[in-house]
Amino acid sequence: MMNMKTTVSVVIPTYNERDNIRKLLNRISAAMEKAGVGYEIVVVDDNSPDGTGEVVKKIASKTHTRLIARRAKLGIGSAYKEGVESTRGRIVVTMDADFSHDPSIIPLMVEEIGKGNDIVIGSRYVKGGAIDKWSIYRRIMSRTAGLFAKLVLGLKTNDLTTGYRAYTRDALRIIKFDELTSSGYSILMEVVFRAERAGLSIKEVPITFHDREGGSSKLGFSEQLKYALTVIRLRLRRY
Repeated sequence: MMNMKTTVSVVIPTYNERDNIRKLLNRISAAMEKAGVGYEIVVVDDNSPDGTGEVVKKIASKTHTRLIARRAKLGIGSAYKEGVESTRGRIVVTMDADFSHDPSIIPLMVEEIGKGNDIVIGSRYVKGGAIDKWSIYRRIMSRTAGLFAKLVLGLKTNDLTTGYRAYTRDALRIIKFDELTSSGYSILMEVVFRAERAGLSIKEVPITFHDREGGSSKLGFSEQLKYALTVIRLRLRRY
């Protein structure tokens, strides 16, 4: 069992996740209590019209959750930054709200941080990792995006776009997380780029990525374009 004094902050950006958020917060809370980990959950909601924020408020005290209610849809990149900036834990975990990430993996990621790793990534693309219920097209697009960034930027990490990660407080400071310039999901790849350039220890642990249980995907052509442009910008070292 881990020390209850170990404080972990779990940051979850949301937009129209009413169908998932109550169950997710309960499962995170159960996983952390079972592992004996002191924790907080920070939900950053972009003014979801489906009432996601209201659901969070109702369950907040029971699950050690704080809600950051934003006035507009400002994007996942800025949500990550605002959420991380508000955290109190010495370990910060980021994850999706759609149950693509299994909450029971959080204690394992925390353990890997305890072994001396600076960043732990829940990876679909290492031995033991898998993707559940994705179309062939989506698998090809994901693999192509990762290969493109690895070839252009010389990166070694296999899964560049998963949002399921754990960071030490020092790692966030070293990569200057609060100064990240990417928007959308490309911010995840920029984090790896900065971390590898800084020589940080990155550990990939295998996960099974599950397709969302409710709501709809926010990853469209505009996000794919942002990702490609971010790779090019980082190659030119404009960051």
